[in-house]
Amino acid sequence: MGTIAAANVLDGVEAENREKVASRKSAQSINRARAMRETIRRVSRGDHRATCGKRINVPGGAGVRTKQHRVVPHSALGAIVRGGTLCGVLDIAAAFVVYSGFFGVQPVLILQGIASGILGSSAFDGG
Repeated sequence: MGTIAAANVLDGVEAENREKVASRKSAQSINRARAMRETIRRVSRGDHRATCGKRINVPGGAGVRTKQHRVVPHSALGAIVRGGTLCGVLDIAAAFVVYSGFFGVQPVLILQGIASGILGSSAFDGG
């Protein structure tokens, strides 16, 4: 066998090996994509066992390690409730600081004044 024929055989073997490696890599990426889709499906159904303690690589984002608790998707209603609660707490704290600190009004009277909007003057009688 001549050197040209041997070189052609080697080129054929190398090409075959490259095809095998490429097909293995594509099979691995297909399996990873399937596993990611299944994980996302399980999380969206609320199956907390899908992610407990595992690293999840989200496309376009960094890997996220979950704690040993349920992964709950964010909702608009939950954000509204949390935001409203925070605003209410800050509002009553500001009222306590301003009226107690500057005017000397007891915090109980502030809360009774707020309750009197719904209950009327009987809010001041109840304590």
